[in-house]
Amino acid sequence: MLLLSYRRQYPELLYGRKSQTDPDIDRDDIRHEFSRVTFALDSINPLTWHAAVRNIVAFRAEIVLLPWWVTYFTPMYLYLAGRLKKKGIRVVLLCINVYEHENGRLKKLLTEITLSRADALIVHSEQEKAEVLAFNPAAKVKKHLLPLFRYETSHAREQDNTLHLLFFGFVRPYKGLDVLLRAMGILRRHDISLRIAGEFWDDKGVYIGLIDELGISDKVELIDRYVSDQEMGRFFEEADLVVLPYRRTRTSGVIATAYGFAKPVLATDVGGFREVIRDGYTGKIVAPDSPEAIAEGITWFLNHRDVDFAKNVATFAAKEMSWRSLAAMVETS
Repeated sequence: MLLLSYRRQYPELLYGRKSQTDPDIDRDDIRHEFSRVTFALDSINPLTWHAAVRNIVAFRAEIVLLPWWVTYFTPMYLYLAGRLKKKGIRVVLLCINVYEHENGRLKKLLTEITLSRADALIVHSEQEKAEVLAFNPAAKVKKHLLPLFRYETSHAREQDNTLHLLFFGFVRPYKGLDVLLRAMGILRRHDISLRIAGEFWDDKGVYIGLIDELGISDKVELIDRYVSDQEMGRFFEEADLVVLPYRRTRTSGVIATAYGFAKPVLATDVGGFREVIRDGYTGKIVAPDSPEAIAEGITWFLNHRDVDFAKNVATFAAKEMSWRSLAAMVETS
């Protein structure tokens, strides 16, 4: 296989001067997994797009798999798809999200134009499959749950009676962190803790004020920064329960990551969450935008700590979240 990765994924105007590479990534280790690897693609330099096409053609690739999640990549993807299809190379888009979470008319239009240029699409929920077929009934679109993300870890937390909760990822309004904090307020007399790990996209002060107002500052830990894979491993290992109190979404890689660490998930009934969480087996599904429902879900886990969630997650993931079956789907798309 040929892997083409980025020298620069986003310009400073959009991403700032922060590093766009994970310092913990071992590039030599990646090179051992692929026949050829390059880190030369630049999302704002068309010359590198042209070079990528040359590399793909020289490699004699039959299928090119492109991940899709934001409309920012529309110009580059339209160029790559157009050139590659002229060379007889199939283009498959792996849609992390079909539409962006903050999706205006222009973004929606650009998404539909780009996705219509692909030979096939792979999505991660029935909702997204329906969205694609709504604007392109002739689309070749298949659904496969996000595969299990596995990480090697050596972190072990001392066992105690506290139920340790983890909210992981960028903090954005649609993810409902405020709802989770209010649920923590309801349960402030219970033996629970919450770790919030991820960068804030809006005013962090609003959340800090809410934590103080609810009187739960002794139960909440805030980590407002980029989290490396190594540190992420520790956070998930130390968690008893991963919580996704989202107001709306389609899918989330956080669930696949939680399952990779054999952790159960408490999530709201939005998007495709019911397809990846078996209620009462690998986690719990509750009503969205309701602190009371989240509190009831947390209480359910407090009362069911004897359930072997790790075994349940492993059984479910082996059947429904296989990398092998995703690879087979790509090959037949």
